[in-house]
Amino acid sequence: MDFDLTNVQKLTKGIKKLFNTGMKKTPKKEYLDIASEVNTKSHTVDYTWLGELPSMREWIDDRVFKVLKDYVYTISKKDWEATITVKRDDFLFDNLGIVKIKIKQLIHSITNHYNKLVFSLIPLNGICFDGQPFFGTHTLGATDYDNLTDAPLSEEALFAAIAFMQSINDAEGEPLGIEPSLLCIAPDLLKTAKTILGSKVIEGSDNIALNLVKLKVVRQMAAGTWCLLDTTQPLKPFILQITKEGKIEEDASDMFKTKKVHYGVDTMDNAGYGFWQMAYFSSGDGV
Repeated sequence: MDFDLTNVQKLTKGIKKLFNTGMKKTPKKEYLDIASEVNTKSHTVDYTWLGELPSMREWIDDRVFKVLKDYVYTISKKDWEATITVKRDDFLFDNLGIVKIKIKQLIHSITNHYNKLVFSLIPLNGICFDGQPFFGTHTLGATDYDNLTDAPLSEEALFAAIAFMQSINDAEGEPLGIEPSLLCIAPDLLKTAKTILGSKVIEGSDNIALNLVKLKVVRQMAAGTWCLLDTTQPLKPFILQITKEGKIEEDASDMFKTKKVHYGVDTMDNAGYGFWQMAYFSSGDGV
């Protein structure tokens, strides 16, 4: 195949079709296990409303309106890109099978980008809607809650984490109904976690923690750390905000000078924190 503009345009048409079809069959979006996806057309989205969780009350007289505290929490988009290059020799020697692999890898890079963006929030422990680190001390009403510990992963520590999360009340003292459902662990804790959650019998007794919660290995987490999440709520503990999804573009402007054609995608997105009440983290370095 000659390396000319006509053939490049034909290749571009095929690449765009391959890309668009592949995006509809993307690899598993693991980030959806712990994050809610929010699509927006805005550069910045205000999540101040996270300051109050709504709950039902008996309607006797007038409605009671929640008064938001002076929280300011926004998530602003960031720009990201990934690019591949098709060389002249790929045309001349019909080596375009390699191009298909590159396009598939480009598709994978978008999903992998979302995954890393979200799961990196766990060890990052950034600031959430109340101005405090996501894992740390938070105040609701007259009560302080601390969703950060140093307990090593064990059956006892897991039950303690569940009990803590289920004890969290709203600002009026009513239970929030938190239901821990997913245990995220660093890779080195896989054997320990599998034993706790997967063994029918431990030391001769029935395992009361059998299948208690689901399990997920998070490669971004440091050795020994673990995190318990409630992922059953309408808004999950983390937020992936997508302003612009990936779309493949071609740049053949210097093909006759460099003997190359470039194909790239760019996205606009960012990730942030939802309700701290739905998460509990341990550094695992205690005794």
